[in-house]
Amino acid sequence: MRIGDLARRLRVSARTLRHYEAVGLLGVPAHESRNGYRSYGAAELLRGVQIEQLKAAGLSLDEIRRVLDEGATAEAVLATRRRELAAVVRRGQRRLTVLDALARPYADVARPSLTTSDRAQVVSEQVTPAAGDLGPAVRTGIQRLRRQLKRVDPGGSWTFAARFPVDLDVEPLTAEVAAIVRRPTAASTTWPARSVIEATVTGPLALLPLAYDALFALAEEHELVPAGSVTETYVDLGVGGRTPTTVVALGVEDPHPARR
Repeated sequence: MRIGDLARRLRVSARTLRHYEAVGLLGVPAHESRNGYRSYGAAELLRGVQIEQLKAAGLSLDEIRRVLDEGATAEAVLATRRRELAAVVRRGQRRLTVLDALARPYADVARPSLTTSDRAQVVSEQVTPAAGDLGPAVRTGIQRLRRQLKRVDPGGSWTFAARFPVDLDVEPLTAEVAAIVRRPTAASTTWPARSVIEATVTGPLALLPLAYDALFALAEEHELVPAGSVTETYVDLGVGGRTPTTVVALGVEDPHPARR
């Protein structure tokens, strides 16, 4: 069959097939006449079908070449591509959730209040985020901590939190991720009670800057100085389609206690 016939069988353009030939993907035509007309046979048709199927799965031409010519198994390459697409879907879903939440932003951030935090028994570990990567470092630290705790208590459940400096420009930046436990253990330490301005955020973590803006505004209104650290307690991580809930507590000090 001529290139036009092959193109129609594969539902692509002749130009596309010529590009496949130019990059060495389609292979050598079964026959080429003296006047330059190329004829394609069953082998080229089968290879063309394979190319279009793999393209439909989202593989690049380089990945298709790996499968067809370099011994890479289609299962392995497709599994990798599936993980990549699943990650894209998750990111897209998070963005949709954020967009929905931002349509009603202030309804999802409770009014901040000045209070005293409770003492807490925690099992914790330090993480050292790269610049601008506090969120991913905290998530990774919590996942690692959960796995460690599950090995000790497979049926246990915990509320997780993170504590880090108010000023994120310090070098090196360190944060503490923690699981709040009901009673002291050999591995636990105590987070002491302290004066904080606190707000609850119901919605994706992308709403947290709204909470921080409200916390700092209230601190300024009461002439309090942000000090020590910020604690984010992830009351509900939003697993299984639930709406995440986060309590943000900003440590504060009164620079003029005698005036109160």
